[in-house]
Amino acid sequence: MAQGPEVATYTNDPANKDLDRVRLEIGDTDCSVAFLTDEEIKLHIAAEPSILRAAARCAGLVAAQLARRVNFAHGPVRKDQSQAREHYVELEATLDRRASLAGAKPEALGVTTGEKETADGATGRVQPDFKKGLMDNPRSGDRVLSDPNRPTTY
Repeated sequence: MAQGPEVATYTNDPANKDLDRVRLEIGDTDCSVAFLTDEEIKLHIAAEPSILRAAARCAGLVAAQLARRVNFAHGPVRKDQSQAREHYVELEATLDRRASLAGAKPEALGVTTGEKETADGATGRVQPDFKKGLMDNPRSGDRVLSDPNRPTTY
């Protein structure tokens, strides 16, 4: 919890403020009981390549703080601090995965359309196991999937 000169702020503007985005991602938006100060979050924003990575590191910091707290029970009253810690450990892993996948897209490098057409016609190359029309049944007589101009009947 932030006290004294340490300040925790949240202005509800995560679209424009990195600090607010990190607080929103880790669920630390109630500044009266904030886990992290603005300076702690800014440190990770500056050190990490993305906001999601910074949020993951901050979630790890919160988990570390919660690890110091112990579970206790007195009669029927029980307080489990470990559940909150487990939540932040899982949140750190989730944010790390999201950061790793952000911007990722499959791409066939080094293959042009012309190269593919040339490769398809080459007789010395291993032919693919799958091709268009593979599941067509020429004996069915009622439809041919590889001929888009032929009307289909069902």
